[in-house]
Amino acid sequence: KNTRPYVVIHYRRSDKAFEAAFFPVQEYMKHVNEFYETYFLKYPEMRHKVQRTVYVASDELAVFDELLNKLVRYIYFSIFLD
Repeated sequence: KNTRPYVVIHYRRSDKAFEAAFFPVQEYMKHVNEFYETYFLKYPEMRHKVQRTVYVASDELAVFDELLNKLVRYIYFSIFLD
């Protein structure tokens, strides 16, 4: 049973390039951060117990490089990550 909160993002780049506006991965992560900050306001005792965890669904491998190298505050899961 998983009792920790986690966020799932579905990040589409390549297959939506001509159908929708481009949003940088930092824009997605801004909302992820807002979720966790709201969670910690509601449950302040969890701030130092819960790791910020994100499951990433994407067909663009460059997204994972960007997340792992620039936004290191989070733990990431995906079918593409070991």
